[in-house]
Formats: sequence, C-alpha cells, structure tokens
Amino acid sequence: MSEPIWDKLLPDPLPAPYQQPYTLVINLDNTLIHSTWDKEHGWRVAKRPGAEYFLAYLFQHYEIVIFTTQGAETALRILEKLDPYQYAPYRLFKESTRYIDGKHVKDLSHLNRDLSKVIIMDSNPDAYALQPENSIAMKPWTGDPNDTELVAMIPFLETLALTEVEDVRAPLSKFRGTNIPVAFAKWEDDLKEQMRLQWEEEQKGKKGKGLSMFRMSSQQQEQAPVPLFEMQRQQFQEHFKRTHKAVEEEAAANLKKQKELEAKLKEMKVSVWDFMTKGGPDPATLAAMMDEISEAEEATVTESTTEALPASK
Repeated sequence: MSEPIWDKLLPDPLPAPYQQPYTLVINLDNTLIHSTWDKEHGWRVAKRPGAEYFLAYLFQHYEIVIFTTQGAETALRILEKLDPYQYAPYRLFKESTRYIDGKHVKDLSHLNRDLSKVIIMDSNPDAYALQPENSIAMKPWTGDPNDTELVAMIPFLETLALTEVEDVRAPLSKFRGTNIPVAFAKWEDDLKEQMRLQWEEEQKGKKGKGLSMFRMSSQQQEQAPVPLFEMQRQQFQEHFKRTHKAVEEEAAANLKKQKELEAKLKEMKVSVWDFMTKGGPDPATLAAMMDEISEAEEATVTESTTEALPASK
C-alpha cells in the first residue's frame, strides 16, 4: 500500500465569500473523455458531449477538482484542451492516489475538505472504494457521440447546491442505485404536483371572501407556485449565458494578442539577425521593440490570471 505524495491534496479553503461551499471531484478517463489507440493513428482522445459546458456551468456552484489516475505529464496536455478556462482550478493525478491491493484509490479524506460537502463522480468503483457514500457512480463513456448523461446530471447537482444541503451524503444515498437524472426529474415533478394541489386547496378557501359590495375578489395568484430552486436555476442559467459569452470574447481577444506577440517576436528575431549580419536596425529601435513585446507579454499574463480566479456566489 502506498500513500498520496501529499497529506493534504488541496490548499486550505479560501475565506468567505470566495470559497464555493461544495466540492465536486470528477474523473477524467471514461467520464469526461475516452481514449483509443490504433496502429494507424496512435492515441486519440474524444471529449464527452457536453463536458466543457458541464464544467463551465457547475463552476457557478462548485469547487471543481479533476482527479485522474493518469500521470501529470499526459493528463495536463489533455486538460489544456478540455478545460482551457480552468473551470476546474485543481487537477490531481496518479501521484495523489492511494495504491491498495493493486488498485489506485482516490481517498477523499486527503482533500483537506469537509466530506459532508464533497461529491465524487467516477466511472470506476475502485476509485471511491473508501468513501462510497460520497459517490455518484457514472457509467463508463466509451465514445458515444449522442451521450447525454453528463449534462443530464446538472439539474440534480445544481439543486443540491441551491438548497444548501447540510450533508450531501443524505440525498446521494436517497438516489443511489437509480438513474439519477430520471429519478430526480420524477421527484421534482412530484414536488411540483404537491405544491399545485396545496395551492388549489388554498385558492378554494379564498373564494367568496372578496369585497362583494364592490364586486371585487381577494387578490389571488393566477398560477401555482414553483419551488424556489427552480426560479434560482433560471436566474443562474441567464447569468451563465452572459458571463460565459464574456469569457469566450475575452479569450478570443487574448488569442489575438498572443498571435500578435508571436509575430513581433518573430520580427525581432529577424531584426536581430539583420543587425548582426547587415548592420541594421539601430539598437534604439531594437530596444523599443523589446519594450513593446515585454508590455504585451505582461498584459497577456495579467488577463489570463484574472480569468482563472474562482467566482463566488
């Protein structure tokens, strides 16, 4: 048996209000991606449908940790393309697992987080063997381009956060062994039906209590109420549309600046060579070009750092 390379796999939580109250640990292989190999193409990696949206949307509610049994060198190249905006600010690799009886186990007790607020989604039961009560068992994704299971999990996970459950293990236990998206949708429909029936009974009791001499009835709702978390979900969906568009626009602007910077660097290399072999341009011009490139690099780093900061509720 071997222990993780560090006792605490994550840094201490941020002070309020910057720390999301819940932590979502999600697997990489066969959960967010699927890898295949053949002699003609070598290794090829497919992104699960909706994987980028899943990470981006739930970033509003969770501290997201991608935990893989791959080594860091291989996984980081994949994560650069899967999560370019770092919606999952923490990435843990094989070195962070426990090796027990020939299996890599993700011991959540080393996360440095309150386990009553931690959920792990994984397609390998061995991964969460030490804390099965915190798990959502995912079917291994094998490359189906029409898969919807990952995105279908969002309403359940979002509602857990919006309702501020004291211990996530209780609702996870309630839905364990079910098709969670289907079972949760039924639970939500049943709740709405109960609210509708209660509302109708209350409306019946209000009939006839209006001010008849003025031919006015008491003020009544025209529609049955909906759960508060449903209204909150709608608000977060609208907020996501606005903010995600802004992030994409800023990323496009940064990419443009990066290409301009690369062009200037290339120009500088040519100019230096000309200076060494042909006697031009003059040193003052070269110095000005280097200052301009330095300023562009500093601006790019500053904007990239700002993008990666976690959002608070």
